[in-house]
Amino acid sequence: MIEIQGLVFEYPGHRALHGVSLTIADKAITALVGPNGAGKTTLLRCMAALETPYAGRVLIDGLDTR
Repeated sequence: MIEIQGLVFEYPGHRALHGVSLTIADKAITALVGPNGAGKTTLLRCMAALETPYAGRVLIDGLDTR
């Protein structure tokens, strides 16, 4: 299970994610859809622990990505 709670990420002068929360169940197929600049890649980078969010947390199978 992937659990995202209140995720906030900021680039200098621009907030890319503002309070994103969602839960993805085990074995679920999920798509991220949106226009360019919507924060899809930033969300995936935070989930993969390639970026550190300003606030909030990402749990993957109960483990915090930080």
